[in-house]
Amino acid sequence: MKTISPPSLWHLIKYFLHLGSIGFGGPLALLGYMRRDLVEKRSWISQPNFLNGLALASLCPGPLATQLAIYIGWFHARILGATAILVAFTLPAFLMILALAMMYVHYGDVKWARSAFYGISACVIAIVIRNAYQLSKMIVARDYWLWGVFALNILAAAVTHIQIYWAFLASGLFVWMVKVPLRFLSASIFVLPLGLSIETLSNNHILAKVFLFFAWAGTVVFGSGYAIIPFIQGEVVHHYHWLTETQFMDAISIGMITPGPIVLAVTFIGYLIAGIKGAIVATVGVFLPCYLCVIIFAPHFHRIAHHDGVKAFVQGVTIAVAGAITGATITLGKNAIIDLPTIGIFLGTSFALYRFHKIREPVCLLLAAGVGILVNMGVK
Repeated sequence: MKTISPPSLWHLIKYFLHLGSIGFGGPLALLGYMRRDLVEKRSWISQPNFLNGLALASLCPGPLATQLAIYIGWFHARILGATAILVAFTLPAFLMILALAMMYVHYGDVKWARSAFYGISACVIAIVIRNAYQLSKMIVARDYWLWGVFALNILAAAVTHIQIYWAFLASGLFVWMVKVPLRFLSASIFVLPLGLSIETLSNNHILAKVFLFFAWAGTVVFGSGYAIIPFIQGEVVHHYHWLTETQFMDAISIGMITPGPIVLAVTFIGYLIAGIKGAIVATVGVFLPCYLCVIIFAPHFHRIAHHDGVKAFVQGVTIAVAGAITGATITLGKNAIIDLPTIGIFLGTSFALYRFHKIREPVCLLLAAGVGILVNMGVK
């Protein structure tokens, strides 16, 4: 057994600043980097403690890799460590996306930039579908109840074009009831709708609205940052009309081509809504729920990590979100896949992701941007 060598907080901060700067590939890749570097190479945390953190992250809302990073910070330096690691892990991508948002606002209407996003948007659809499929396949297997929940959420998202967050909770409770009926009936946990109005609470102040909305959105992101796409798409585009469909797709694209959690696409969205202040409050809001969840429940996770009912609930919520992602992608695809070149980009990306498992998503996005520029800039 390896001897554990606890790092100083500064060494942890330096590591997560580095990972946040070069960590492409989504949550599974980021988890792999952390396990390789912190468990196997540096021996900064033991395998059992690493897995305990992963179990807690799986049970709480929030992007999985970010939650695990927060847990590792908490494990070594409690609240100070959790706070420092959250900032270190997200700061590099936050600054990159903020800079890209500024460039987008000032130069986004030039022909080459619009041509790049023309190609990227079609590529994004293929990537999101692939990730939703992988997530659902991992969870569903041969469970027909979960397949039913998955299909119903696809249909709801595709037909209504909005995401009803209570449907996610209802899906979780339904799976809990089916898989652990007696424990469900005797459970002491009850989900009560709060019925809080963002418009009322914020007193119509735009920054307060942005903060409250993204803080609420952060509570329905389970497992993958892709889970936030269907929720914010319905609200940001159709309810509040803060962004157009095209701007929303561009924001998701930016989240994919930068390192770190894709959830940081909200930085881009916040900037388009209310400038730098909007970017900051959106980012703080979306990460606040997972941060609080980790520091509150980390000392007690042994009591909940292996509870069958809780695991069934999380499973139901996660598969519902996967269905909603797929349904939302159908809506977004109507605006992104519009002609033969975009059909070709979509099919080419889908084939590349299926055939070449080691290819990274940012590579696909950059290639798609190049194709978009060639197609449009070459047309006179």
